[in-house]
Amino acid sequence: MANNCPPIFPEITTQEQQIEYISTIVQCEQDKSDVALIEYFAKGMTNYLLSRIQD
Repeated sequence: MANNCPPIFPEITTQEQQIEYISTIVQCEQDKSDVALIEYFAKGMTNYLLSRIQD
């Protein structure tokens, strides 16, 4: 990442991660709320930052 900034979107490298991402978007549409997607992005960014600390 340029300037060591964390990514906005979590890395999606497996089909399971892709399904989780799509399911989260569908849930947001059903709930008419973006809370689930915000939580998904926050968890992804947190995991990224934790991995950087552990390296």
